[in-house]
Amino acid sequence: MSAQQIRVIHGASSADAQPPPQGIERRGAPRFHTRTAGIIFPANAFASLPCIITDISASGARLEILDGWFNPYKDPQGIGQEFRLVMRIDRLEVPCAIVRIADNVMGVRFVRAAQRLKGPVRVR
Repeated sequence: MSAQQIRVIHGASSADAQPPPQGIERRGAPRFHTRTAGIIFPANAFASLPCIITDISASGARLEILDGWFNPYKDPQGIGQEFRLVMRIDRLEVPCAIVRIADNVMGVRFVRAAQRLKGPVRVR
């Protein structure tokens, strides 16, 4: 994800985004806290899965599956699986791979650059 796209995510649609406290962030790409709605579109499944993007960087994000929804990736064998993540307000779609799973929280890395959606988001 480019710096320009990160600015879009943290612009008017995600005004509460802020960098984490100094001394805690150790990743190559700093993450920014946010509460942005997202939709996970699994590669080999019919149904989509709502989530909240709780932090994001140029290289990945942390996603929280909403309470009451079954997380099909909860099993550790889900590591490495890919899906499409749509950031609803910003109308961006980015392919992701799972790098960490803990209950209803997933850490993902972005596989390719995000693309701006041209048409409506189709929720299945």
